[in-house]
Amino acid sequence: MSIAKQLAEPINLLQQITRNSYRVLGLPSDASWQAVAKRAADLERTAKVGVSRPSPWNLEWYGPLRQDHGSIKDALARLTNPEQRLRERFFWIAQSEQFLAGLSPANFDDSISALKSSLFPADRHDAALLALLSCFSTDTDQHDSKRWTTTIQMWVESIASEDFWSAFLDVEEAGQFEPAASFEEFERLRAHSLEAVASPIGELARDAASKGEFQTCRRALEILRSTPLPHEIVSENEESVLGPYEDALVRLAAEITKICWQDIRQDRESAEWNKTPCSSAMERWKEELEPRYHDFLSMAGTHSSAALRVQQEYAAFLHSLSNALTWANQWSDAEPLLSEALCFLSANSAKREQIDALLARARREGEAIAAAEREKERERQKEAELENFARLCKRIESEIGRQLLTSKPLLDAIKLCEHSLHGYD
Repeated sequence: MSIAKQLAEPINLLQQITRNSYRVLGLPSDASWQAVAKRAADLERTAKVGVSRPSPWNLEWYGPLRQDHGSIKDALARLTNPEQRLRERFFWIAQSEQFLAGLSPANFDDSISALKSSLFPADRHDAALLALLSCFSTDTDQHDSKRWTTTIQMWVESIASEDFWSAFLDVEEAGQFEPAASFEEFERLRAHSLEAVASPIGELARDAASKGEFQTCRRALEILRSTPLPHEIVSENEESVLGPYEDALVRLAAEITKICWQDIRQDRESAEWNKTPCSSAMERWKEELEPRYHDFLSMAGTHSSAALRVQQEYAAFLHSLSNALTWANQWSDAEPLLSEALCFLSANSAKREQIDALLARARREGEAIAAAEREKERERQKEAELENFARLCKRIESEIGRQLLTSKPLLDAIKLCEHSLHGYD
């Protein structure tokens, strides 16, 4: 697969790189305000006549880059805002023009390794940034989980370094930006830096889920879980991805249950009546709810906290549906649903006792119904035998009558009777 084709998908996902103001202007992250203003003015002039001013910091191999009037104005505005400027710088590189001129996806690993072994905290940060860019460039389906987790580990180590943040603050102070970033704005970025790193992976998961690529979504979430990121950051990303799907699943289950039970008559004489709402609920469960439930597990993974919550809700739904089926005297249909519900419940769930009791009754009632059906079948067979016997008797009687009307001896008639009776036996 060509590099261009490999990069086609991730371009719109890693917005922190794609639309980075320093990339638009073609400058390193340690550029001063004077360099920013001069570069923006130069680009404005060339944009008017349709001439481009390429720079190694444009990373043109990473995908399309807009340098029209609107893009330049937007980039300049973001670098004028202290809080946005800090974030743009956090997701950009400060390497030399010579280094960037030789950088390409073909030599990512060598470049990352060289920067990672540097003694300078800015180089180690840039290694982490290029590693993240490499992940988005070559493995957007997250099949190489080790590459992703190693990348996040590099970010965690860089962010934990006091030397990195000291150098980061020095760049801001030396840049002579007006207004300069305050200490509070600097600390805010630092406090939320790990969230900022996790966010692109969460966006990958959301994007995959919206396209119905549930396995890709699950792999992205599993990568987040396997990283040294704090639990609350992982949980927040999981919630942002899975929350809407979980809520929709719970609402659908509640809707099916409500519609079914509002038409159920809770007396045994109404079993036939109750079959209609039960049939509708069963149909919606199989066609609507069950597929969504399996899709959710494909996204969340069977052992995630979100999956465990949904399994509890799904077990409650199956319990309620099974209960409705019992009022339609459909015990044999209720039994497998109750057994399935028990599989989803935790060992200490309060609902286990209720479901166990109903399951035991469903089995007894099912066995009784089956026994009654077997008895009915035996009665039907007896009736059929009696009907066959009556028909045979009439035939014998008719044949004997015909023989007696002939001149043959009575002995022949007796033999005919014996033959006929033997045929019946």
